[in-house]
Amino acid sequence: MRRILGGLLGVALVLASIPAVGLAQTSPVTAEVTIIHDSHVHGNFASGKTNIAQKAAIINEIRTRKPDAVFVGNGDDLNTSLLSSEFHGSHVVDAFNQMGMAVDGIGNHEFDQGPDNFLARVKESKFPWVSANLRDRRTQDVFGAEAGVRKFVIQTVSGVKVGFTGLAPADTLEVTSPGPNMQVLPYAEAMREVVPAMRAAGAQVTVLLSHICGAEAETLAAQVNGIDAIVGDHCADVLDQPKVVNNTIISRVGDEFKNVGELTLKVSDGRVSGFTFTRHQLTEKSPADPAISALMTKYQSKLDAGLAQVVGATTTPLDAVKATNRFRETGMGNFISDVAREVVGADVGLTNGGNVRADKVFQPGPLTKKDIVDTLPFTNYIMKIEVSGKALLSALELGVSTMGQGHGRFLQVSGVTFRVDPTLPAGSRLSDVKVGGKPLNPQASYTVGVNDYMANGGDGYTMLKDAKVLVDANSGPLVSTAVISALQKAGTIAPRMEGRILIVNGISLDADKAALKIAGATQSLDVAPVVKDDVFYSPLRAVAELFGGSIVWQQETRSAVVTMPWGASATVTAGRNGYLPGDRMLVAPQVLTDLGIKTTRDGTTIKLAL
Repeated sequence: MRRILGGLLGVALVLASIPAVGLAQTSPVTAEVTIIHDSHVHGNFASGKTNIAQKAAIINEIRTRKPDAVFVGNGDDLNTSLLSSEFHGSHVVDAFNQMGMAVDGIGNHEFDQGPDNFLARVKESKFPWVSANLRDRRTQDVFGAEAGVRKFVIQTVSGVKVGFTGLAPADTLEVTSPGPNMQVLPYAEAMREVVPAMRAAGAQVTVLLSHICGAEAETLAAQVNGIDAIVGDHCADVLDQPKVVNNTIISRVGDEFKNVGELTLKVSDGRVSGFTFTRHQLTEKSPADPAISALMTKYQSKLDAGLAQVVGATTTPLDAVKATNRFRETGMGNFISDVAREVVGADVGLTNGGNVRADKVFQPGPLTKKDIVDTLPFTNYIMKIEVSGKALLSALELGVSTMGQGHGRFLQVSGVTFRVDPTLPAGSRLSDVKVGGKPLNPQASYTVGVNDYMANGGDGYTMLKDAKVLVDANSGPLVSTAVISALQKAGTIAPRMEGRILIVNGISLDADKAALKIAGATQSLDVAPVVKDDVFYSPLRAVAELFGGSIVWQQETRSAVVTMPWGASATVTAGRNGYLPGDRMLVAPQVLTDLGIKTTRDGTTIKLAL
């Protein structure tokens, strides 16, 4: 049941009384434990038209009605955002300290800036951090124990002893940068250890601050007895009402600044016997807490002052859209990969598409430090490693193994070119792979400039973990700093698609739809193909640039000269072999054929291939 906060602070909201299916009501309620959840802010202070000050206002309103209510988090709070790149998560800790957070769980993004950064933030926190399944290989204690992280904590809420613990995702080692000393226990194994420990320490009620996905949480509840409530969700799912599985109440309300969950556990004779729940939805009209609004302004002012500096310019559009960098070559990806290769003097530069985060296209013109940090918000360092040709080929195949699925492992490359057919089985999609213009030799050795996240096996690049390290992360530059320095040195750049990654199949266009489909993924276009006089006209620039072609426009003749990386060229003129609706050139199939691009038409769809 939704409740929209529509009044001033202090206006009481009516709680929805929900039958607690499967929970035995054996005696009168003796206490109520109210849990306000969740956090999951990804280092942001705002998202869309809602923000953390509005979330704080809802939390404060609940506390006016229920002074003993506890605000808890479930992790993914410190990173990753532009603010995080500048303040390393201290801004979030500052906000949570002021908001009176009771306890926070640990998610995967807590380690995006490395374990030392996380431990420093733990020491700044006025609230404890907990995890049941993150362990230190050296001591077998909870990871970060030396900084104050605990497997669980017990807090008294409304006279009831409540035990809180947390779970981080099973793939934490793969998707972030926790360092070499962390191990991640299976969910059920960790909870079978920690739940009895909480009970033995006096906990009457046990609560899991969950950073695992909903289906996994439900499976866990069925497998492990004694978990009274699970709040939060790695996958940002939203339930209008909690589920009950094996007497475990499971509540999830999404992430960032969309909702706040108010879960009240009814306790009878020291046992949970029922619950009530309200989901508070944030809107742009929701009131904001003045103190947290002031905190937002303080950090934004500091951020603006440091990042407003212009560091260079581009004469070509730079596509830093997350989705685009995860399924095809981009000029921005090429530039970043060139920097990674050149700064350490390697044969090859590799960048995982998931590292590119600005989610916008930078138009020709000046570029600020903020633009680059926004594009590369992670604290990743460039390493130089040496790998066999076999391992390099395996990495390239992995990069295209989930093509079309939006996975961050898709590679942007430098010093290497290849053709990919996404319609073939994963692991056998590449052909014509060349390094430095010569065929890749599986028995040869190659040096690679790559960020430490990938070098440590992130995004599944385990074939790089055992590589010989020539420049380690402590010696290599921060990726964003290296890119800023390269931009400052060059002054003006003009990156574009060059045919480094040639997609030879699985591409289609539909008439009257401004979109290009590649391996099932869709990229928006600024002009739609059309069928005119039964001829299918395709957008020239979008198609040519996809295959690495360069275009020179001649306004006086309303024509364009197109040159492809393999040497084919054509001149397209409006009214002759081109159609010009507005200011975007569309071309007939014969032009694409002349450029070496195969076309197959099926009604109002055309398929492209090499």
